[in-house]
Amino acid sequence: MRIIATSLLLLLGSLQAKDYYYFVPPPGWELADSSTNTSLTKASFISKAHPGCAISLSMEPADGSLKDYIAAVKALFAHDPNARWRDVGPYKTTTGEGKLVEIEMKSTGGEQRLLQLITLQNNVAYIVTTTAPKGNFALLAPTFKKVLQSFACTSDPLIALNDPQKKTLIENAIHAFQTNAKEVESPEIALQKVVVEQFSEMGALWQMAVLQMAQDTRGSCKTLVQGEKQ
Repeated sequence: MRIIATSLLLLLGSLQAKDYYYFVPPPGWELADSSTNTSLTKASFISKAHPGCAISLSMEPADGSLKDYIAAVKALFAHDPNARWRDVGPYKTTTGEGKLVEIEMKSTGGEQRLLQLITLQNNVAYIVTTTAPKGNFALLAPTFKKVLQSFACTSDPLIALNDPQKKTLIENAIHAFQTNAKEVESPEIALQKVVVEQFSEMGALWQMAVLQMAQDTRGSCKTLVQGEKQ
């Protein structure tokens, strides 16, 4: 657990303060080696049960509207003889308006199909990409759609929790971390343990978002607690 928690903390720098983004990967999908990611890719997930498949989240600065961004993306594929790009249509996300696009690409390993969710917030483009061999994509389509539906960019990642008991559990752990509760020997380790061990089903991106939120709001929480004690 300590190794996993340390890996999560090392990745926290890629998360922007106040805008916490995540999607929930399918059960059994693992965080891929970050050394294989591009400069725009924040995280990728792979599955041993589905070789050749991947789910990733990328980000890049984006001025203008979603319509402008989609037009620019379409232009990138317009003259590529090994790719076919298709606008699937609008897609509503918790962030706001989004767009689904489908890309089919030929490679030496065979044809790949990609389904992407693209949405813009605060001049940043968020791209969730699901990838599978073309022949296997239909089988994984329901799983991929659940992943796209889970994407969020929010100031409070705890809104993803529907279980009141689990929400109380993480809120108490965050509070102990932020206030350095005396009954907790190491609030940092205690919080990491709760996030990693009790919320594994939420995936690494959500876990990182919660740890980052706790860190970002720690100073203000300490100030509030100190003021109450005076």
